[in-house]
Amino acid sequence: MGESSDAPARRILHVTQCRGGGVPRAVDMLAAVDPDDAHLLLTPEPHAHDAAVFTEIRPLGDGLDAVRTVRRAVRELRPDVVHAHSSWAGMTARVAGLGVPVVYQPHAFVFDGQTRRPAVRAGFRAVESVLARRTAAFVVLTPHEQRLARSLRARVPAVLVPNRPSVERAATVAPAGPPVVAMVGRISPQKDPAFFARVARDVTARRPDVSFVWIGDGDPTLSAGLSAAGVRITGWVRGPALADELSAATVYFHSANYEGFPLSVLDAAALDRPVVARRIDALADSPLHLFDTEAACADAVLRAVSDPGYRAELQAAGELLLAGMNSTTMAAALTGLYDTVAPRPLVRTAP
Repeated sequence: MGESSDAPARRILHVTQCRGGGVPRAVDMLAAVDPDDAHLLLTPEPHAHDAAVFTEIRPLGDGLDAVRTVRRAVRELRPDVVHAHSSWAGMTARVAGLGVPVVYQPHAFVFDGQTRRPAVRAGFRAVESVLARRTAAFVVLTPHEQRLARSLRARVPAVLVPNRPSVERAATVAPAGPPVVAMVGRISPQKDPAFFARVARDVTARRPDVSFVWIGDGDPTLSAGLSAAGVRITGWVRGPALADELSAATVYFHSANYEGFPLSVLDAAALDRPVVARRIDALADSPLHLFDTEAACADAVLRAVSDPGYRAELQAAGELLLAGMNSTTMAAALTGLYDTVAPRPLVRTAP
């Protein structure tokens, strides 16, 4: 008997309970870079995903309803792997007792956030440690996140699958007119809009012609703080509209206090926007220019909007980042992960 490499496609069931933000975009990209497998999706926002990359998309609710829906989908769709995205879906899929391998991608561990009280962080970490026993593999985005996963349960593989931009690469020119500084993401404590607002106030006090924009939406109270600092909030935008907003920025400034790895940083680099970023563990191994304090971030933003040579340095750092985080590296790592937890059977043919 001979062996053929034309093995049947695996069925990968993605589960997410995220609404808006980067996770839906990340799920779509993972499915898109692995066309040799059949990708199915449970999500609370079917309309927010690219239907072309999924074999089937079904709605997903919250709480016990989500657990029942995931169990029913596994019985009916018979996936080879369940790929759970972010904390709530990760908990839902692993407490459900599905009988198939569950790979868990936190997209930033909740207990890594420095804004929560130590007791709260310890509680989240304890839950993750228990659920790690029901995890076939962790999917992580950075060496930092890989270390966190291994600290939960060393025997569970922690596979580094780098992100890639969610927009097409384009050599956009510096926009004409007054400088614009942009940030992308959910308006939430993780993204630290208060930090962004204070930097905006500092910069505009020294350069009133510079404007700030937050591309996204979220918590109304935190949004009000941004608006009070003169930051324009776009609401949720996707696809070409997101690329247009980013391309209109002179500088991209990332203010989050913790991350898995932000798609928005990759998107900004893909559109040739200079990136200034707050120093956090997720970005520590990157070539980006990182700054510790609000004052240092404000100084860097001011230098970036004023100095073409410095903007070119920031753009070069973005090019280095994309050399290791792109469709090719993502596809190779993702296929290797699925091969580990659910190898495709070889198709045997007659000699």
